[in-house]
Amino acid sequence: MMGLSLGERLFIPLLFAGIYSILAVGFMVSVGGRTPRLKIIARYSILLILGIMYCMSWHEQLSALTGWANAWIGAAIILTAVIFAGCKATLSRRTHHDVATGVKG
Repeated sequence: MMGLSLGERLFIPLLFAGIYSILAVGFMVSVGGRTPRLKIIARYSILLILGIMYCMSWHEQLSALTGWANAWIGAAIILTAVIFAGCKATLSRRTHHDVATGVKG
């Protein structure tokens, strides 16, 4: 079985993240959900999809580096935890800012 080329490892995750972006943000716009909160969630979800796709495309190198066949799963779990924490912190800052300034919605 041949591995992926460098171009495929770099381009395919971007392609899938782009498709996800168009679908997710397009749906958000079509239902009128362009609130600051949903924009933050959309941004972090796109980062999550992109990161997981890169973990999957570089799984052979991660396995060779760590000696664990499923290292990409561990990397994806760590990435998910970091992105979830970042999204939660950003939403929390946004909520505190809105409360302090009296912004609604």
